[in-house]
Amino acid sequence: MEHVSKEHLDEMVTTLSESWKGSLITAGLNAGIFSSMNYNTPVSIDFLAEKLNYDRNKLDKWFYYCAGVGLVNQIDGGYILSPKCHVFMPDSPYKDIVGFTRLNDYFMRSAVEAQHNFKKGSSLDKLTEGKITRNYQPSVSDNLSAELMEYFKQYNMGGDDTLLDVGCGIGAFARTILKNMPGLKITGLDPNLFAIEWGRKENREKGLGERLKMVVGDAVDDIGEFADKSFDWVIAVNLFHFFPVEHRLKLMKNMVRIASKGVFFTETILEKSKLALSADPLMSLLWNDYTGFFREHDAENLNNQLAQAYPDAKIVKHLILQNSTYLMAITK
Repeated sequence: MEHVSKEHLDEMVTTLSESWKGSLITAGLNAGIFSSMNYNTPVSIDFLAEKLNYDRNKLDKWFYYCAGVGLVNQIDGGYILSPKCHVFMPDSPYKDIVGFTRLNDYFMRSAVEAQHNFKKGSSLDKLTEGKITRNYQPSVSDNLSAELMEYFKQYNMGGDDTLLDVGCGIGAFARTILKNMPGLKITGLDPNLFAIEWGRKENREKGLGERLKMVVGDAVDDIGEFADKSFDWVIAVNLFHFFPVEHRLKLMKNMVRIASKGVFFTETILEKSKLALSADPLMSLLWNDYTGFFREHDAENLNNQLAQAYPDAKIVKHLILQNSTYLMAITK
């Protein structure tokens, strides 16, 4: 065995320290500690211990660490949230960071159950009987997609346009689109019956039945039943990493065929960031049908094929999500 250098040891210590830091942030979010504080009025450990019914000594250790790394500031016998903390709080303008922070919760749980999740046919979603699928979209995926709204508006999406959301899940992102563009009529397509039924229930409760229709269907085969130019816009957000590489071009061609105005889809590229590179194997522990983020050569191959197939269309790449993902826009 080769000699282990001091740099190797230092690197591992740093890795573990940052990993545990992420765990403590996740603990503070899940325990409601961060949400029980604000940026101006100090709260004491005793107050939070009584309010949340938590052990004072455990809170003291958590606050001592968080103050040491600048997540909270101690003032007037209590603690306030620091500006650094604002980056991952729900009211943060950096919705991608909010999503990534919540994603850490899922990754931690998938690692704990790794002896099951690494097995063929098993995943954290299966172990939890679909709870990951149900909770992931509103807490993680929709935060990662939040900034897309401004891009949609730049391309003049709005008014009484029609939109097909391929891989809509429970429809949380479609409802966000409607909140920003209430005149749209949206159809969501997803193969997961449970997700569609859950979404329909949400739609009824919010009075969206006429504006948001959700149907069960496969994005490879069933999407072919939609007529040419039957929607103004077609989107596929955070979808392609659930499709084998060999099916992605077929899906894209169907999307372009169905859209009269344009298509939006996202490509997460493994080699673009350390976040994507480390998230890829962890995502595979969450879902059995996860096929992987794009490898750079696969994305380039797909985009070149699209450019050749649609020479008259305008294809634009927008770099989003901490430089790991592109929003691809194809307009006619």
